[in-house]
Amino acid sequence: MARFDPVADRYDAFCATPLGSFVEAVERQMVAELLDPHPGERVVDLGCGTGTYALWMADAGCAVVGVDESEAMLAKARSKRMSSGRVEGVRGDLTHLPWASASFDAGLMQVTLEFVDHPEAILIEAMRIIKPGGRLILGLIHGTGPWARHYRTRAQADPTSVYHGAHFWTLAELTSVMAMEPSQIRDRFAVIAPAMNP
Repeated sequence: MARFDPVADRYDAFCATPLGSFVEAVERQMVAELLDPHPGERVVDLGCGTGTYALWMADAGCAVVGVDESEAMLAKARSKRMSSGRVEGVRGDLTHLPWASASFDAGLMQVTLEFVDHPEAILIEAMRIIKPGGRLILGLIHGTGPWARHYRTRAQADPTSVYHGAHFWTLAELTSVMAMEPSQIRDRFAVIAPAMNP
């Protein structure tokens, strides 16, 4: 069973709250600025979950493939509009992606690296399938921020929480894992606080 299978039915509930709606709007604005999707581009959403960003990129005119290890999360995505053919949903292992090198113009990993066992392998695969000069956007919960503290506390209180065992990254850790110079990473930060019972 994939980590997010048990929470698939309630995964989107936070975004329906006022705080969740605000957080999603801020995140989407940052992703839009960094990803800058153009009609006709081929984009991959790695760890697509319930398809929120995959569908948004499809609305921008992109040909989108959403990949997730959780069939339950993909089922929720398909129940939205992924079944319309505008987004292809693929259940898969992010460490072994089935596409040739340089298959996509851009890629997104929105709050994905926090929950994987082999981040280095996943980043290598993600960069492999993105075209030279393409964009790979990583949306992360910063390791020293209020949300990371909130989720760590939540995981300590409930060992069955999806946040149990999650790793919240700092930029220094990410730079080290990616084996890239800081000048090659364009970063954008938003502090969304306080974390009020999300």
